[in-house]
Amino acid sequence: MTVPVSELQKLAPSAIIELFEIHLVTAIHGANTVFRFHSGTNAINNGNIVWAGNTYTAFPIEATGFEYNGNGQLPRPKLVVSNILRYVTSLLFVVNDTSPG
Repeated sequence: MTVPVSELQKLAPSAIIELFEIHLVTAIHGANTVFRFHSGTNAINNGNIVWAGNTYTAFPIEATGFEYNGNGQLPRPKLVVSNILRYVTSLLFVVNDTSPG
């Protein structure tokens, strides 16, 4: 997805920008932390987005499968995340408290 910086600065931009948050809870994960991402990573625009006072880091992430069909079946969303520099692997070690070695 290519989103020019000028498009982000418009009052009524035409592009849809998806923002993602992962919330860790102290009672479950031992930390009260929020990770924020946006999927606008490419060779031209790889900067962070600040919205509502929160910084969303550019990171290859995509969510699909959010649909409503009206027949009672729940959707099966799919989240695809790049594991660039093993960032997601290290996050999972923190969440599951199963650090290697």
